[in-house]
Amino acid sequence: MEGGVAGLTLEAVAREAGVSKGGLLYHFPSKGALISGMIERFVEGFRGALGRELAGERGSTSGRWARAYARASFAEDRWYLEVSGGLLAALAEDSKLLDPLRRGFEDGQRWAERDGIDPTVATLIRLAADGLFFSELLGFAPPEGRLRERVLEALVGLTAVGVRR
Repeated sequence: MEGGVAGLTLEAVAREAGVSKGGLLYHFPSKGALISGMIERFVEGFRGALGRELAGERGSTSGRWARAYARASFAEDRWYLEVSGGLLAALAEDSKLLDPLRRGFEDGQRWAERDGIDPTVATLIRLAADGLFFSELLGFAPPEGRLRERVLEALVGLTAVGVRR
């Protein structure tokens, strides 16, 4: 994130990690493998956050996934933003490296469509949460403070509005 996509070199990563370039190459034999590992870590990290939110979900099962997805996306501990620079690097290096992320978004959309609420509402919640992530990643005027909290509350509230009758 500090050096931008152009600064993501194996030498720079080894230096930052405090390992030799040979040590880094042992685990990541190419820049593509390193970026792939960053994306994998990002996907696993978000899945973990989503799993924790799902485990803590109480009450109605309708909209359970959408509420958990919104909360995981808005969680204060979003370390995965730090490794998400790999997303930008993947775009520059080889967009196929984003395939695991694409599959994750596809899985999310399938969950949204079968969450027990109107699939349109669940999809809006998913897209809004994803928009927050990309807004924060790229620094495109993400909501802050109380407004950010209120946006999350509104998204969670939509799960009650979207309940199928």
